[in-house]
Amino acid sequence: MHLHEHDDTHLWEGPFAALAAGQIDAATDDVLILAEDESEVRRLHSDIVTELGTPIAHAETYAGAQEELPFDVDTFDVSVQVNPSRSPFKRHQPLYQASAVTRPNGTIVYKAPRSLAHSEAVEIDTIYALNWKHHETPSLAALMTVSLAGTLGETNPTATASPSRPSHEQPPETEETTITSFT
Repeated sequence: MHLHEHDDTHLWEGPFAALAAGQIDAATDDVLILAEDESEVRRLHSDIVTELGTPIAHAETYAGAQEELPFDVDTFDVSVQVNPSRSPFKRHQPLYQASAVTRPNGTIVYKAPRSLAHSEAVEIDTIYALNWKHHETPSLAALMTVSLAGTLGETNPTATASPSRPSHEQPPETEETTITSFT
């Protein structure tokens, strides 16, 4: 499915942590929380735990660029990802990495400024517009289901190679969505 064909977009009034907490079973899920900045990771983890009302039994956090994640493939049930603001080509790599370390049928709760990355390894279930209520800087969130087993170290694990370019040299997908109106 192409992002521009996606029609399940909603306004989200609450904090991103509340959206993420709604996808987590604190007692059983293996959870990964990703953001570029260490203070943002700590704050998001704390806010999710506050929303859940209980600690997450199995949680890992990672702060950094997310170009390569130091976790095994198919490790987590839920990944909560704040995708760093990047150029259209570099915005996709963190999502590829998150989809690789999240188990098939697992969930990625994704947040990014202005537009979403996409990967053939995930299905977008719902897109949310955040920060709209108080005229703050707009951002988007999405609930994604991982549909393929993970493969780390590839730009786009599911891209098909052209006869003249090996798969590891394929440019990443650049499909994106920007919210401009709501139905």
